[in-house]
Amino acid sequence: MEYELLCPKCRQKPSIANAIYVTPYAVERWDLIYFMCSPCRTIYVDKRLIRQNVREWKNHAYSKKNMPPLKVLYKMALNYLESVVFYCVENIGYKRARFIKKNKKTTAT
Repeated sequence: MEYELLCPKCRQKPSIANAIYVTPYAVERWDLIYFMCSPCRTIYVDKRLIRQNVREWKNHAYSKKNMPPLKVLYKMALNYLESVVFYCVENIGYKRARFIKKNKKTTAT
């Protein structure tokens, strides 16, 4: 990522969590990333990062023969991840928040 995410409440780096999704089109899995700040009980899904991960997965997939378009794969991944986040919100007490994107400092070479 070319940016860092910060919790909007405490301005700290959130922890990274993975939701494992087994696709119906291949015997492979996706590690879908979402971010959580445990002290503040906030949770965030970076849709741009999910879109990049799905695109990479499709480009490197073993079998592309019967695979649906990228838009369909993205919606499948996002729906699954939203169900995981919904579980965290309803049952664990997390709240959805939009995390702050801070550009990483680049060093000149």
